[in-house]
Amino acid sequence: MNRDNAKEIKNERENELNDLRSVLETDSGKRFLQRLINRAAIFQPTYASGANPSDFAFMEGRREMGLFIIGEITQANSDAWIAMQSEHFKKLNALNEKVSHERNNQPNND
Repeated sequence: MNRDNAKEIKNERENELNDLRSVLETDSGKRFLQRLINRAAIFQPTYASGANPSDFAFMEGRREMGLFIIGEITQANSDAWIAMQSEHFKKLNALNEKVSHERNNQPNND
């Protein structure tokens, strides 16, 4: 690879990361990326007893894409993934509190 090609590849990569930084500067961009990552189920096992091998391959491919997105986010802005996770868990905690409150306030039909 000559210097011009290497420089072109480096510039292209920096453009990709700058594009992602622009997306990460918007709340809607972060929400979209978080939805993709959640859909990838990166924290879920990709195997199950009795699952077809093709199911395993599909789930592992989806998980790998989620890990790729996280890697890209981390390269573009090392603090962005942590901030996104913090926001995500705040929302989950608020939802859990709401559900718990609703369950505790249901009339007892015994």
